Amino acid sequence: MTGTPDDLKKRIADAKARDAKSRQENSSGGNVIPDGARAGLRAATDLVAGVGVGAFLGYLLDAWLGTKPLFMIVMFFLGFIAGFVNIYRWQTGQEYSVGYKPEKKPDDTEKNEENGTD
Repeated sequence: MTGTPDDLKKRIADAKARDAKSRQENSSGGNVIPDGARAGLRAATDLVAGVGVGAFLGYLLDAWLGTKPLFMIVMFFLGFIAGFVNIYRWQTGQEYSVGYKPEKKPDDTEKNEENGTD
């Protein structure tokens, strides 16, 4: 196992090259979910979570107030609406930001570049 420092440097470089090649092979293929499937799963999760949370809260309110199906039905539909609002916000790029943001027009960016502002 003894050798010159140059031999050690060569072995280290070879090991790094093998490691980089192995990482590249692992990251470029395999179990990657396509973008369309990822978007569909997120939309389905948002919708199911909204409906589930709404129905559960409605059930708890009904049990507490003794109004059996009333709040469960109301909160079910509110959860359904909340799920669609989450999907809409995600698809329009708003995510969880607060406040109104006007759309940027193409000519606005040109004016800002001329003035040196963003």
